[in-house]
Amino acid sequence: MRSMYAPWTACSQSAFLCFQVIIMTSRVVLSMHSEWMVSAHLNPDCLSDCERYNLIYVNAKNQSTSIHTFIDASLSSPSVLLVHSSDPDARPNFDWTTLFNSTAASESIQIPNVTQSYALTFLSLVDYNDTTDTVDFSGVSDGQMHSHPMSSWQWYGIHQLQPNKSYSIGREVFKVTFVGNNTDNLFSHSGSVRVQFMLSNSDQRNPQMPQLSFVPGLSLQIELALDNLVSQYDRGRFGLQLALLSNATLFNDEDYVLKSVFRIDDESTPGNFETVNINLGKIVVNNTESHVPENNPEPPAFIQTRPISYTSGTARNIKNSRNAKVAQFRNVTTKMQRTYLRKTIPFYFYGNRFYQQFNSIRSRETFYERFLGTVSSPVGIRLQNVSFGTTEDGFYKASGYIVWTLSFGLGHPPQDFMSSLLIGMISFSVCVILASLLFGSLILLIVRRRRRRDDSTSFAPLNESLETFQSTTA
Repeated sequence: MRSMYAPWTACSQSAFLCFQVIIMTSRVVLSMHSEWMVSAHLNPDCLSDCERYNLIYVNAKNQSTSIHTFIDASLSSPSVLLVHSSDPDARPNFDWTTLFNSTAASESIQIPNVTQSYALTFLSLVDYNDTTDTVDFSGVSDGQMHSHPMSSWQWYGIHQLQPNKSYSIGREVFKVTFVGNNTDNLFSHSGSVRVQFMLSNSDQRNPQMPQLSFVPGLSLQIELALDNLVSQYDRGRFGLQLALLSNATLFNDEDYVLKSVFRIDDESTPGNFETVNINLGKIVVNNTESHVPENNPEPPAFIQTRPISYTSGTARNIKNSRNAKVAQFRNVTTKMQRTYLRKTIPFYFYGNRFYQQFNSIRSRETFYERFLGTVSSPVGIRLQNVSFGTTEDGFYKASGYIVWTLSFGLGHPPQDFMSSLLIGMISFSVCVILASLLFGSLILLIVRRRRRRDDSTSFAPLNESLETFQSTTA
């Protein structure tokens, strides 16, 4: 006799099998990432005046490639440069005589066998009067906003690195923090702007909300905190301008691709079901996929974030959450905005390609016709706007604090999979539904069989009566 618990047993076994598959897959992924060897260095090969600089170099290599990450805010805005080389033993060559000491763009950092490179720079902090309470400074007039170039601030590095020493990065989260301020009224209440860079050589989530995922060897996370700043407006909010750079040329009608991914699981980031990904390796015309230029750069790079910020550094929960609105389209940088990039790491890596922006040449076809082979193609630069706050939240002065996190790395952005708890709940729900259907079908069959049996017994006397009637009338 089959047990009445058989459906439940089958569902439990299938759910257990799913969990086993997930665990095995996770182990395979972890074993793949464990091939990376990651180490950090402070001011490598620097011989004089090294105390002036805070150039952090991170080397990650496996059997076939190497990733070179440069983090700096020594004499300009906080920047990070990612370089991919096909040589696993490639080492950077630094020209410290020109690095940070020249206002002219020069290739002060050289790496052999470079296949692709990308960079991100914190360009400006925008203080604007949000009179309409829409949390968007893209349409605000110049008279209602003030841009603070981050390159004009003093930046102080906080880390545990020592010169001429190599630090191995493992499972722990390696952190480098830069704190910026100056004498402007913006910082008059002991305010500061903190930019923290985080790396890990383990496939794990950041323990801090919004709990973005690390990709060992390939990515880092960046956290921006605006602490106790003073807005010059009554309805003041702050926005951020990031400069996104790629070795691949961008023309005026081209842009990177931004896509939002929605999920049903908010366990990692309670209250948020959206992830925003910007693909720096996919170039399209006007942010549409109607035309994709040939030879998209490989490997690509990504920026991943969630449209959420927090008004507390420690209590990051739904109550303290605010929106972080990432603009759908990126803008072409102006000549003045590009001057803010001077003395940054990408400025000294890309050299003269930094200035050769195509302001008059609007299409790739025109460049191929006129200048192919005669001039080097410029580095691609786009301006990304981010606005912080939620309608009717009392503006920035209500909290005096905003913290926001993004991830920047090579390859493709990590995907969010459903948590084991949600998988278990879904499996349990499916089992309950299947068991209910089976139990209902069984009850229905029993009822129908009983009705048929009752009907057959109730007609027997009528047949006998009919036979008796026919025999008596014959």
